[in-house]
Amino acid sequence: MKKLILVILALSIIVSVAPFRASADSVHSGDTQIKTIELEDGATIEIITETVKISRSSIISHVDYIYSESGTAKWKASLIGYFTYNGTTAVCTSSSLSFTIYDSAWSVSSSNATKSGATAIGTFTMAKKILGITVSTVSDSLTLTCDPNGNIT
Repeated sequence: MKKLILVILALSIIVSVAPFRASADSVHSGDTQIKTIELEDGATIEIITETVKISRSSIISHVDYIYSESGTAKWKASLIGYFTYNGTTAVCTSSSLSFTIYDSAWSVSSSNATKSGATAIGTFTMAKKILGITVSTVSDSLTLTCDPNGNIT
């Protein structure tokens, strides 16, 4: 009985600590691109795009749009697109748009995430209110497009 318990215990430890290994083709390191835009009013926008191939024929890409004033992030819009591709065609299978608010004066006025062909699209308007009065708005859109070889632009 002791041997059986020890064998079961040993197997459960091996199974629980064994790394789950994906095939070499199924997970690839990601690619990150960063772009910073200075606006006339002194605000900055940082756009960070990260892409990870999750198999030979599918990819996930994520773009963050971070709005800052005086060096402090006020809010972030994030678009995620899921794509499949086969060397001949590419298709966006889903898209989603989410927001993180760092400064309570800002809020999401409107937002929409769609997909069309091989493109994920997120459109939004953010509003800054002081004492309930809108003093500033930022409207923009984010797009992620996959080519037939799995490259994101």
